[in-house]
Amino acid sequence: MTKEGEQNNLYSELVRKLKGSDYSDALGTIQDDLNLPARTSYAEMEALLIFAVRKAYGNRRNADIALMALGLLSGFDNREGNLETQQAKDLYAERREQFLLKTNYISIQSKGKFNTYEDAKQAVRSVDKNGSVKSELDTIRSTLDSATSRVLLKVISSLYGKKGTANNYLEEAKSRCEKIAEEQNIGKINWTACDYIRKELLPSLKFYKRLPSVSPQPKPIPAPNIDTEGGMGKNPTGDTEPPPPEPPTPEPKPKFPQMLFLFAFLIPIFVFCAPIIHQYAISINILPQLNVNAVSYSEREIFPGSKDFDTSTVEGVKITNPDLVITQGCMTLLKVEITPAEAADSDLYYSTSNIHAVVVSPSGWVIALKSYQSQEPSITAQVAVSSLNGKSDETSVTVLYPDVFPASIWSDLEGD
Repeated sequence: MTKEGEQNNLYSELVRKLKGSDYSDALGTIQDDLNLPARTSYAEMEALLIFAVRKAYGNRRNADIALMALGLLSGFDNREGNLETQQAKDLYAERREQFLLKTNYISIQSKGKFNTYEDAKQAVRSVDKNGSVKSELDTIRSTLDSATSRVLLKVISSLYGKKGTANNYLEEAKSRCEKIAEEQNIGKINWTACDYIRKELLPSLKFYKRLPSVSPQPKPIPAPNIDTEGGMGKNPTGDTEPPPPEPPTPEPKPKFPQMLFLFAFLIPIFVFCAPIIHQYAISINILPQLNVNAVSYSEREIFPGSKDFDTSTVEGVKITNPDLVITQGCMTLLKVEITPAEAADSDLYYSTSNIHAVVVSPSGWVIALKSYQSQEPSITAQVAVSSLNGKSDETSVTVLYPDVFPASIWSDLEGD
């Protein structure tokens, strides 16, 4: 095995011991390997580990994970008594479960899918062929185990990188703890008086947050029924049996499904009836009256050259039935030819020079409004058609008014 492989095995073994019951043995190994003085206490070694974690990760999430795994995080330091004699229970597993239970690690790891320990525990992730159920909590727990091993490997690696200056590194770590003790007024630290670092010097959570502790509310105990004579078991009415409970009030059903059904029923009816209503409106001369208010929509100035549309393929617009003649109250179709015929945007827009007498529908129908009162037998208006890119053509429309038309002209027209 190469030297690098041996070193990695050493680091992995130290991580396993630091997380397990061989914690004190791991501290002794680190002390010897770094050539620290033999009188160095476990409290000093723990100060060195805390300092190394902060140097490696600062106040980031991995610092909280590493300190929890080492048992050097305030609130998650569950070592009891002398470090030389550890109990048989798995202290790291106990710290890990408390960390999952009391912090927002689960919420962050699951990206808000589970907020509490119980939420993740109840969520089933998979079931194997033997029927064993694996919950989301099992997956998150495994992720945390892997994370603690990974971050502690980096801490141990960086600590061994200071082997040549380990004594100075230790003094810097102790100085840091003494400064904290002075700021918190907890007195001078006697490094040799205790087997482990004082709880007041343990760092607290920096990245993760503690979950608010919610104590369960006790259920109220109903008072016994006492009748007026001091007896027990009767209700205030004197009956031996309690009155039947009132039926629950039914909750109002939401109206949204009914409204949705109503719209789904009416829309096909509207689509079917719209063309019929349109034709009827034209036949009784209602549509021309309504189009007067819509003329502004068909004016060319409403549609200036816009870059929002691709109209570059329209090369020409031509009216093929120019010089129209229609009678008041009638309409005729303005025929327009677009060049090329397969233009990308073949939408056309119409305008008229006399919106009181002549209007053009969006589909090209030229309508002589019946509402217009002319004093002349005929008038002439200009009707223009244009595309979005400005290609246009125009023609004249002559409107004849029978009410003021000379009878002789009608005779001439009938003779023709």
